[in-house]
Amino acid sequence: MRDPMQFCYDLIDQPETIKKHLSILNGLYHRYFDSFHQISRDDEGNCYTCFEVWGKGKTVKLQCDFAALMNPEQFKEFVVPYLRDQARHYDRRLYHFDGEDALPHLDALLEIEEIDALQWTPGAGKAPMGDEKWFPIYDRARDYDKALWFSIYGCYDELVSVSDRLVKRYGDKGVYMIFPTMSRAEAEALILHAERNWHS
Repeated sequence: MRDPMQFCYDLIDQPETIKKHLSILNGLYHRYFDSFHQISRDDEGNCYTCFEVWGKGKTVKLQCDFAALMNPEQFKEFVVPYLRDQARHYDRRLYHFDGEDALPHLDALLEIEEIDALQWTPGAGKAPMGDEKWFPIYDRARDYDKALWFSIYGCYDELVSVSDRLVKRYGDKGVYMIFPTMSRAEAEALILHAERNWHS
């Protein structure tokens, strides 16, 4: 609704106006989520299909990609209170953490106790999310007892290698992995491999 550069100025020039409208938007978000949840939920919970997750109660994916243009103080002022309000309204909360420019906000984000899980997106042209380069991010998330969401890509042998490395480091609890389409034989082999090797 606002040009990104203009909105950066708004953070400085009109902070109270922004906070007022953030509160309004949060209220509308809760209202419409609850309405859709009543229509689409099953007996126990709901799916958030964009990230292929299901959870009991109200399950949601939260995010603030604009955080990449904010400094840490602005993130704490304009994002954290409203994210916390959103998170408290739901039962299962996955946060979509997008791009290296957002990394200065990692600890402030992880301090929101109500957020259950982190989904890190490195960005176009970056190492895939299963790469060891991003382990410090996942280590911090684990320090705060957050679950981890991974999308694993590559040929079958790569899928197994990356998954083994992640499970070895982070265990088999609170680790959620999405795999690409594969043959039935590969899928059955992967399930068998997981049953044999990914249980603590």
